[in-house]
Amino acid sequence: MDRFELVKEKPLPGYINQKTLNTKVVMFIHGFHDDGRACWNNESKKVYWPELVAQKFPGWNVFVYQYDNGLTIPQSVDDKLNLDKVFNAHKDVIIVAQSLGGLVARELMLNNDNYRKKTRRLLLLATPARGSWYADLASNRILPVLMLIPSSKSKTKSGTTWE
Repeated sequence: MDRFELVKEKPLPGYINQKTLNTKVVMFIHGFHDDGRACWNNESKKVYWPELVAQKFPGWNVFVYQYDNGLTIPQSVDDKLNLDKVFNAHKDVIIVAQSLGGLVARELMLNNDNYRKKTRRLLLLATPARGSWYADLASNRILPVLMLIPSSKSKTKSGTTWE
């Protein structure tokens, strides 16, 4: 079994590389249709991004955060405790997040001052920043039309009420 296979078997969420003297950590957060392995894995080249970062930057710890796509973030007390341990153990945090992982990262920082203060960089890969095409359609086309239609409690200039 090669090193690539061993990394694939490490439990997630968890550290790919952890040295207690390191005060910095790179945290990887996967996207919507993936998990902490599939998102950062290149099977054809046998490369796992978190492992590659751990090899190239030995002065940094590497942590892979994994969440259940169907639940809110953080989804459990255990999840929260794991994240608190990671953030409390390090002075500097860099987050690399793909797709929904970027929204998760933003949510984590919005809800926790400690996370926000320790995050030095947030690298977003294919994370939606302006919503979806459907949201654009609704805000640009449908919402203005709906604003023209008085609600059931609205009164017109002549004083008549719409019902």
